[in-house]
Amino acid sequence: MDIFEADDNSTPLTAEEKDSLKLKWITLRSELNEVEVRSAYIAALRKADAGDYSALMEFTQKK
Repeated sequence: MDIFEADDNSTPLTAEEKDSLKLKWITLRSELNEVEVRSAYIAALRKADAGDYSALMEFTQKK
């Protein structure tokens, strides 16, 4: 599944999904998707800071 294509962003997470998260404030799939995208972007920036721009280039080419 592509993280940029959400199925139904207003769908509440199941109790099992919520229990497995470190960020307990996340209750909707849209919130989880947003955090995942932000985390991927931060990881790409860290790689770029270390001189590897491939992840950042890939991230910025996503639609």
